[in-house]
Amino acid sequence: MTVKRWPTIPRTIEGLAGPIRVVVRRGVESFKAKDGDDCLGLYQPVKRRIDIAGKVPPALRWHTLIHEWTHSVLLDCGAVNLIHGVGIEHERNVEVFSDTFATALLRAGVQQFGVDPWQGAKR
Repeated sequence: MTVKRWPTIPRTIEGLAGPIRVVVRRGVESFKAKDGDDCLGLYQPVKRRIDIAGKVPPALRWHTLIHEWTHSVLLDCGAVNLIHGVGIEHERNVEVFSDTFATALLRAGVQQFGVDPWQGAKR
């Protein structure tokens, strides 16, 4: 199998309630989440916008895009209300779900499309 490069992150992605603008912030290594944690991306539901840290390897940018898109799907369809927990426990459970889904989908993409999972990463 020939190893391919990751495609460019799209400028928009379809969400359940319509398009979502995607902005890769060049030179940014991470953002501060509302809980104070460092993260590689943020979904802003009111603006329908995903910000992604651009100073990470392509695989992490794609993982972050899928993770943040998952947040939008959970919010748009109301499924976020089905995830157990209250307060910070609920937020952590949503994060775990989003990470798990993004990892599974990205891994399937790596196998299906033959992209190099380590492209741009320091080894």
